[in-house]
Amino acid sequence: MKIHEYQAKEILAKYGVAVPRGEMANTLEEASAVTRKLLAEGATGVVVKAKTLKSTPKTFSACS
Repeated sequence: MKIHEYQAKEILAKYGVAVPRGEMANTLEEASAVTRKLLAEGATGVVVKAKTLKSTPKTFSACS
């Protein structure tokens, strides 16, 4: 079975497994906005997961 990361997170969360909050950003401005939002929601830091194949979006996850 091949599924996307976001699909796996949804399935795991449905069964009570803790998964990090996160959002995608395509630009520096979006990344800054996501960072501010996650920190305002109580995150103590953020992690950037950058995918470089064909300029795919970057994912930001919150650290609690």
